[in-house]
Amino acid sequence: MTPERTPVLPALASGWFSRKSVINVVRRTHMFAGLFMLPWVLLYGISGIAFNHRNWFFRPEAQERVEPRNLLQRSGPLLNPEAMKSPPPARELARDLLARINSVKPGQEWKVSRDSEPHYSPRPELSREKNGQDIMLVFSSLGDGKHWDVRANLATGATVANCIGHGRNFIERNTSFITNMHKSHGYPPGKPTIRLWWAVIVDGMGFLMVFWGLTGLIMWWQMKGQRTWGLAGLIACAILTCFIWIGMWREMTLR
Repeated sequence: MTPERTPVLPALASGWFSRKSVINVVRRTHMFAGLFMLPWVLLYGISGIAFNHRNWFFRPEAQERVEPRNLLQRSGPLLNPEAMKSPPPARELARDLLARINSVKPGQEWKVSRDSEPHYSPRPELSREKNGQDIMLVFSSLGDGKHWDVRANLATGATVANCIGHGRNFIERNTSFITNMHKSHGYPPGKPTIRLWWAVIVDGMGFLMVFWGLTGLIMWWQMKGQRTWGLAGLIACAILTCFIWIGMWREMTLR
């Protein structure tokens, strides 16, 4: 009587790595990743609509153009060369700057808005200019009943404010918040803040969108009856994508 052989790879023999089990894992991962990231998918979707149709969310008077304001002329560097190498938190510097502006312009009260987190652009460690002449302190501000995008040059002190909206109601404030979330990117320097977690989520969304695309192709290929229609859809989408991308490239880079 010949003894029964023991499989060399029990896991394979038991079906753990069978084609069917791999497809099931792909499907479940695709589904549960989508459920977990659903709030962020909705945020990107809604904010994308808000970018494209501002008149749906903002009153006409909130979209009127207001001329930029020079809050501070070239008054010298905001930080000395040593501090430029390791600048203080952007929000702290923004508050100090607005306090200085309020002191030289009586009757006006400018304050840092919570719409977006103040930041340096580019980050000081990435500056290519001597003494950080290309570094800007960027933040949102409230002043004169309006919302402003403020940019201050650390090397010269020149500070310019561009109006990004008049006094807003509940819908306008929250629409502005989610669109600013959509635009927020990059890992903040210094100690970890909530923006660090947001940056991790942005990375996660990027990887998952690639994953959803690839796993979607795998799941479609398992549906033999739909391969022809699916292939036709892919070809049509590829042609449309090339047409739009080439047109947008010409529109945005050759003008």
